Amino acid sequence: MKVMARKNQDDVLRISARDLVRTRNFNRKMYRMRMQIQGVTLRIQTMQSTSDMAKAMKGVTSAMKSMNRQLNLPQIQRILTDFERSNEEMNEKGEIMNETLDTVFDEEGDEDAGVDEEIEKVIEEANIEFRTKMGVTNVTPLMVEKNEESELDARLEAFKASMAK
Repeated sequence: MKVMARKNQDDVLRISARDLVRTRNFNRKMYRMRMQIQGVTLRIQTMQSTSDMAKAMKGVTSAMKSMNRQLNLPQIQRILTDFERSNEEMNEKGEIMNETLDTVFDEEGDEDAGVDEEIEKVIEEANIEFRTKMGVTNVTPLMVEKNEESELDARLEAFKASMAK
């Protein structure tokens, strides 16, 4: 266009200027149209996402309704109450079993204590015989002390047995 202006070709210059203005306007319109199309595309995608979300929510709602129909609250409460009762019964039976086992094993311990007492008596009698042969006096207090201890142990065991009943 500068060349045409230097050559004084006004008509050609005017036509070229109009073409340039039309081209620039066309480019602006194309750019605006492209932006509008992108905006519409974005809106369509948003609508599609909203539609998909609505469908998903519909599915979740129907699943929740189905679960609510299947859940019977009074029945669940009854089941939980029965479980609690059964659990308590089992705990009570376990305590009874433990007490019984403790009693049985304590009696075995008493047998062991009786065996130990008999062994001590035999050893003490042998010791008394030895002391008598050696001429040592004052042998009886040991036997009396052991007899008193045995008597106290027997009374303690009888008391424990009466408390366990």
